[in-house]
Amino acid sequence: MNATGNIEREEPKDHWGMLIVRGRIVLDLGCGRTYQQEITTPEYFLNSGASRVIGVELQENEKKWFDRNVTDSRLLVITDKVDTAEKLMFYVDAYCPDVIKCDIEGDEKILEDFDFTGIGEIAIEYHSPEMKKMIEENFSRWGFDKIELFSMNLFDFQKQGVIYLVKL
Repeated sequence: MNATGNIEREEPKDHWGMLIVRGRIVLDLGCGRTYQQEITTPEYFLNSGASRVIGVELQENEKKWFDRNVTDSRLLVITDKVDTAEKLMFYVDAYCPDVIKCDIEGDEKILEDFDFTGIGEIAIEYHSPEMKKMIEENFSRWGFDKIELFSMNLFDFQKQGVIYLVKL
């Protein structure tokens, strides 16, 4: 599969701009800040019209930063490591997201046997050729009709990029 787009920067608009979030609930897995960002992904999704953003981040200091700096009541940030399909299912059942942004630094393997019923759109940052291949091989089994691949020019395209899946 060839790339359909290029991601030039870590800015959420460039990195996750393919997601349609207006009026939708977003589950933002890996919502923490990076030194390259001017705005966080939860803030970007809220500014783009998301009705609610559930951010899940491994680092407690990131949750504390959001609690101090983002006062929007539509945002809930939780400290947790989403490293099992059961944990992911807990968040999907609890918050009923329409959209998932997944940047969980190599734990994408939990998606392989996940039930994506009710999820219409997901963007997954993959971190290895094996994860890229697993996602490409399973997207239709998961019920998605459309797949787009975005290369990250800062990294080796085969090792890291974003795969965008949509149910039409």
